This record gives sequence, structure tokens and C-alpha cells, in this order.
Amino acid sequence: MVRIGLDGVAESLWQLESETIYSLSWSKDRLWVGTGLEGKIFSVEGRQGVLQQDLEEKQVVAFLPDGEGWAFATTNPSAFYRIGRESVRSGTYTSESFDAEGLADFGSFRWEGELAAKTAIRFSFRSGLSSDPDDTWSEWTAGKGGRQLGLEDVSAGRYFQWRGKFEGHDFQTPELRQVTISYRQRNVAPRIVSVEVLDPGQILVPSTFNPTNQVYEPANPNRQGIFSTVVPVPSSTNGRLKTLWKYGYRTLRWEAEDVNQDDLMYRLSFRTEVPLGTWMEMERDLKETYFSFDATALPEGIYRFRVEAVDRDEQASPPGLTSSLPSESVLIDHSPPALSEIIRGGAGETLRVSITDSLSPLREAVFSVDAGEWRPLLAVDGMLDERSETFEVPHLKSDALLLLRVTDAAFNAMTFNLLGEPNE
Repeated sequence: MVRIGLDGVAESLWQLESETIYSLSWSKDRLWVGTGLEGKIFSVEGRQGVLQQDLEEKQVVAFLPDGEGWAFATTNPSAFYRIGRESVRSGTYTSESFDAEGLADFGSFRWEGELAAKTAIRFSFRSGLSSDPDDTWSEWTAGKGGRQLGLEDVSAGRYFQWRGKFEGHDFQTPELRQVTISYRQRNVAPRIVSVEVLDPGQILVPSTFNPTNQVYEPANPNRQGIFSTVVPVPSSTNGRLKTLWKYGYRTLRWEAEDVNQDDLMYRLSFRTEVPLGTWMEMERDLKETYFSFDATALPEGIYRFRVEAVDRDEQASPPGLTSSLPSESVLIDHSPPALSEIIRGGAGETLRVSITDSLSPLREAVFSVDAGEWRPLLAVDGMLDERSETFEVPHLKSDALLLLRVTDAAFNAMTFNLLGEPNE
């Protein structure tokens, strides 16, 4: 709202956050403003706008002069109100519902304002679980006390509402400027949304992490020859974490939430699935939502990992609530593929090679001739998806070194010198 002076200078007076002005009227030495999208009437005196009426109707579209006072009209739905000139001794204001964003206990209600002689403001309160008051809300409870009223008799709820009855005397009215409500949310146990186990060898580190000679991203196989090299990891600014690779490591990653927005700590445990074992702790007091560990510390087998979230708010009621969620079954495999059979043909023919893995399906096969570039090799059946596969490797009489490198789904790899292996 802008005031324009006689000299043409415009001055901003008062601003509505979300309401749209539908009507204006000058009366009783102040400006009256009718709004929508929620029908409200404000009075503006000086620089201050005061809410005078919050209506059920959606728009206040017109103020009308009247011989005995003034009136206004609304739409959505249509209504007509007439306000007389006579003063009233009392009036009631009901607040909007306050959302505590969770089940809460309410502590005290404090108010600031002025009471002229023989005037009063009498407060009452209620609470409920729905945003709009309905039959599930508690009855109004009268407040007792002075400037600070206890709310012990108000039922716990998510939403809170207060009501003030203003009583005047001899043309003097009470004034209410501000109210403050204290409350405390009921503590709710955190929830583990998901637990994920990353592929073998994948680890998570902060995006600013500088790899050392122990943690790196490999380029394997190397296009220039049979030897793998360490490729520097470029710095990342797109995310908080980045994925690196370390042989033998596994990584747990999880997502958790807490409706009270409390800080969470995490505990990790594991157990064998075959045979079924007891849960054993592997780490505690974690703040991050991921954990990388050396899986070679575990014998081969099938395991399950469990993440437990612990509420850190010791002042909450009740304190220290927990929840947990186990992962899917995880295979820990340290054994590389093994050569089970090789059949040699004559010069210019192929070698028929059978490879078997004890636990995991095979995922990659490459071969190299005389220390040259690794070249991909398909299984005889056209798909590399079983624990046992057969390959046909080209072989020339002039070959001095013929290598076959096979990797399983757990990234265990083994290289075979096909010209140096005995016939099976």
C-alpha cells in the first residue's frame, strides 16, 4: 500500500503477504481494506495494518455507506453485513490453527498488551490432530493466570488454537499486541527408509577427498597393453560424495528420516545367513549415512548387514528412540575364476577353454596376444552370465604369449597363460 503526498512523493506504508485487495473505504479516520483469497477486513492507521475480521466468505468486494454505520458485501458465497454505530462491551477473536508439525505437549501461553481500568482479556484454548477444527478436537479450556497462562489442561495434539474475549469499560478497550506459545514435540522414533549395498570394490568418499596410493579409480583393462594404471581422479564440485574403487572393499549406504528433525547416530551390525548366525556389532556412533569396509576380513559366504538409527535428543520424551533395517542378502566372494579345461588344436586354430567360478557368475573375459591390447572375448553360448563358461581363443603358431583374463561378478580376476598351461 502506497501513500502519495501533495508533492507527488510516493511512500510505501503497508504490504500484504498473500492477500489481494478487493475493496477500500475511508471511515472513522482510517482506511478499511477488504481482501481475498480469504475474506478479511483490515484497518490501516498510520503505517500499521490490523486484522479486524476473518470471514468465512472468500472475498470482501464492497464497502457501503449507511446512515447508522457502515456495511460491506462479500462473494463466494454472497453475503451482506451491516455494522451499527453503537459500541459493544465485548468481542471475541479466534486465532488460526497453529501447526506444531507433530504430536506435541503445550507448555504456556504468554501475551503482551495493555489493559485499561476495568477492562479484561479472557483466554481459552483447544487442540486437535486435524488442521481444521472438527469433532476430534478437544473442548475449549479456560486459561488461568496473568500475563503467562499454563496449558497443562490442554490435550496433546498437533494443532493448537487460542481464543480471546475482549471486555471493555466506559469506552476503553483492551489492547493485545503479541502472543507466544511454548510447546514440545513428542519424540518419534527415526525411520530407516532404505539400506543399499554397493557393488564390490565401490567406496564413497567426500567430493574433496584426494586419493592416495591406497584408494583409487582403476582403468582396467588398459587399452595400451596388459598392465593397468592408476588414473588420477578429477576434483568434483557437483556433489558431496564421489565413488572410488578399492579392491576387496564393500560399502553400505542408507537413508533415514526423523519427523522431529533430531540428529541421528548409526550403529552397524552383521550376521551370517547360511548358517543363520547372531547379530554382531561392526561399527557404532556413525554420523554419515554410508560406511566402507574391508570385506576380506570376512570369510566367504552369504551375509546380511543391519543399520540402526539412534535418536540423539536426550531432552526428548521419550529419549533415545531407535529403529533398524537389514540389507538384502550379500555374497562375500574372494575366490577368482579357475581354469577347468583347455583343448589345444593345431596351428591357425582356436583353443577351447573352460573357466569355472565357485561362487559368482563370470562377468568379463579378455585376451591378449604377445602382450598387446586386451580384446573382449564372448562365451561360446553368446552370453557371459554363468559360473561356468567356455571360450574359443584364437591361436597362431607364431604366438609367443597368449593370455586370458577372466573376472567374476565380485571383481575377482585371474590371468591364465594359455600356452603355458598343461592340456586337461
